[in-house]
Amino acid sequence: MSIPNDFDTLTSGLASIARLPFGTIVSSSSTPPKDIPRIVALYDTEQSNDCRLVRERITELDLAVETIIPAAPNSRAVTDDSYEYYLEGATKEIPRMVVVDEQGKKVFVGSDDVLGYFTDVFGPRAPVVDDTEEELKKKVVEVLLLLGENLASLLRYGRGGAVADCAKSPDTPRPSKPLVSVSLD
Repeated sequence: MSIPNDFDTLTSGLASIARLPFGTIVSSSSTPPKDIPRIVALYDTEQSNDCRLVRERITELDLAVETIIPAAPNSRAVTDDSYEYYLEGATKEIPRMVVVDEQGKKVFVGSDDVLGYFTDVFGPRAPVVDDTEEELKKKVVEVLLLLGENLASLLRYGRGGAVADCAKSPDTPRPSKPLVSVSLD
C-alpha cells in the first residue's frame, strides 16, 4: 500500500467507465417519499463491489450522506473501540448505513439490506433493458453489466481495502473526523 499516484487515478477512472451509466446520473423515474430519510453515516471501502453498488444507488437517488467512514479491515472504525465511529457488535460487515427518519435511527448492514431499504422507500431501480426487448439482448446486457461490475473491482484490486502503512505512521497524524462528502450546514 502506498500513497495514491497517477496509476491509481487511471485505474479509478477506468473502473468508473466500466460501470457507466451507474453512479453518474440521477434517476428521473423514482418518486421521492414525502420525508427523504437522512443518511447520517455510510461505512464503506473502495474496492468492494457491494459498497460500489450502494454508492451508485445513492447517486441515482440524489441522496446526501452526512459522514462517510472508511472501514477497511485495519482502520480505526474496525480496530479502535475508543473511535467515535467504531463498528460495534460481532459483525464488522460493510457496507453499513445509518439512517434517521420519522421512525428513528436505523442501521442497515450489507448491500442486500441497504439496497432493499432503498427499494422499499424509493421503489425499484429502473431496468437497464425494458421488457419489450428480445431475450438475447437482455442476456447480453446482463452479462455486460456483470462483466463491468467485476472489471471495476479488478482494476481497483487491493486499493482501499486496507489503511496504508504510511498513513499509520506516527509522523503522519490521522484526522480526528472522517471525510465529509456534503456539508448540510
